[in-house]
Amino acid sequence: MVETPTALLIESTTTEEKEETIEEKENSMDKEPLLEQCEVTLVQQTPITSSIRTTLQHLRETGGFFARYRGFSMFAVYLFLSSQFSIVFSFLPCGLGQVLTTIVLSTIRMGWTHVIVSAPSPLPWFRRLPSIKTFKSIAPITALVAVSEELSVGVPFLFASALGLFESIDRQADGETIVDPEACLVKIFAVAAVFFAWVIVVVVPVSTVLARMQASLLPENEETIVSVHREALSIKEAWKSVDWNARVRVYKAYLKGFAIQMSIMILFAAVVYVQLVMFLGPKFPEVIAQYMMMV
Repeated sequence: MVETPTALLIESTTTEEKEETIEEKENSMDKEPLLEQCEVTLVQQTPITSSIRTTLQHLRETGGFFARYRGFSMFAVYLFLSSQFSIVFSFLPCGLGQVLTTIVLSTIRMGWTHVIVSAPSPLPWFRRLPSIKTFKSIAPITALVAVSEELSVGVPFLFASALGLFESIDRQADGETIVDPEACLVKIFAVAAVFFAWVIVVVVPVSTVLARMQASLLPENEETIVSVHREALSIKEAWKSVDWNARVRVYKAYLKGFAIQMSIMILFAAVVYVQLVMFLGPKFPEVIAQYMMMV
């Protein structure tokens, strides 16, 4: 999200000698130097984060094997505080409590980003927290991200309610038979499509802008492990700084992560299935049927 690939300038100089007669050469030897031509080639470097393999390799070279877990302590603290503040603000309706929690903890969330993108430091996590003065700069975009994340659940929920999907589920829970199961399945896929569309079109771009702004507020005395914008960015500037190639890299990273998680879940389900078949034997279908009835 934060890497801005750099371009490498390759400069080559060539020398040419003008075609002159011997007499002209003797007369102009001390007056006209040889003509020099300077040729500059611009080579766009491949981003480090263009693939998971190169990213992990860079992290290992930068901070060793455990560098892939950098910022974990600050992230754990952020999750703990987030759960506590969510309880405090639980009286607010429509997810406003979670939005307010995210805004209050915006500097800690930014500190987590700073630890991830900066060079290894011997300082503990609480010594690397950003100054409270940066709250005004990061709070607006954090609020936008929090609202977009809440709406990623709220919009599909309202859409499902408008389609009458919950009524069908309630009737099925009461033991009634669904009149048109295919239509119900289509509604479920439509709600899922709305959810993924909102995440792809809204949540991911806004989160990328947030990460860019967080990285731009990194203290000047700290080095980064990838090339980032070091001058403070506004929301508009951060949005313009994300070019098409950067967006493609972000979406590819999400897609790869999703594929890896789904593969692990499928593998886990297959292992559990094999174990159940081994232990239950012929009773396996009956036990599964009873379990589904209970659910």
